[in-house]
Amino acid sequence: MQVLGQMMQLPLLLSSILQHGQRHHGNQEIVSRRTEGDIHRIKRAAGEFGWR
Repeated sequence: MQVLGQMMQLPLLLSSILQHGQRHHGNQEIVSRRTEGDIHRIKRAAGEFGWR
């Protein structure tokens, strides 16, 4: 069933966003700030997140 008026062909899922990030920015560093104020950095190689 096709619903007219939808802008996206796929549902907006977190797994889709993570797969996009892995595919296009896989060797980049991930930087986040914790609620305590310190900065957390992760460097992952492409394909190293263990998704199935």
